[in-house]
Amino acid sequence: MKYYVRLILIMISMLLVAAVNGLCQEEQWKGLKEKSEQSFNQRNYPEAETNARQALELAEKTFGPNDARVAQSLALLARTYKMQGKLNEAEPLLKRSVAINEKAFGPDAEAVASAATDLATLYHAQDKLSQAEALYKRILAIDEKNPAKDRTLVAETMDNLAILYLGEGKQSEALALMNKAIETLEKTHGPDHPGLATSLNNLSTVYAEQGKFGEALPLQQRALGILEKSVGADHPEVALFLQNLAGLEMATGKNADAEAHLKRALAIGEKSEGQEEPFIAEILDQMVELYQKTGKKDEAEKAQMRAQGIRSKSEKPGR
Repeated sequence: MKYYVRLILIMISMLLVAAVNGLCQEEQWKGLKEKSEQSFNQRNYPEAETNARQALELAEKTFGPNDARVAQSLALLARTYKMQGKLNEAEPLLKRSVAINEKAFGPDAEAVASAATDLATLYHAQDKLSQAEALYKRILAIDEKNPAKDRTLVAETMDNLAILYLGEGKQSEALALMNKAIETLEKTHGPDHPGLATSLNNLSTVYAEQGKFGEALPLQQRALGILEKSVGADHPEVALFLQNLAGLEMATGKNADAEAHLKRALAIGEKSEGQEEPFIAEILDQMVELYQKTGKKDEAEKAQMRAQGIRSKSEKPGR
């Protein structure tokens, strides 16, 4: 009897040790995942890749090859590859992530839609448009069956499909989807949801390409306001939206406003990107155009010389 009691106690002790080890490895995996995400957000993609790869190896070893945490790690590693231009290396990882989620949660689960989004945008970047379109439509179909509480992913998918349609010359279909994306976010999240900034910016861009500057301008102004509330007034993405707004202001004769917005975009870019990055040259090019238009020859020449200097440095070997 004492032998059996001792055996049971040993087994309980072993189970407790295994549980504790499992919890420790779970925390270690979460730590690696968080480090990768932090590095990714800081645009340190090589470091993000290293941590994501370690998270994937640990997840496979600890939880098994078909665990949902493995799918998350695969998607994270694939995103770091995408940002470094390693699109062909990212593709098999994302295919596997989708397959794991399908097996774990079923073909119509929200996790599948999320994983499929990464794969669809990769196909889009690779110009595999038929595969991208099919996946975008599948994501929207999943949402119709199981409407997600957070409509951001759905709106993003509508925008992405709309951009694909624009590339194919299907402007009416694209505009309908963009307006639907905006309506979806406004209805479920209110008029100031961060996701609206991108949707409004996209719609504004289409109107601008059609020469409808009067319709594009208020959309871009609203997009900028929402973005500033969401990420702060000095975020690098704000500089991009300021550039877009300045372009519309130039097209509608609001040159003083355009100059003020370009100067602000330049200041944000210099603070976040550095004095001699290609992005700064792009802003300077726009300033050259504005100064030439408004007869400010000296300012145009200075901006042009600085832009040329930045490009000549960036073209040197080792940069």
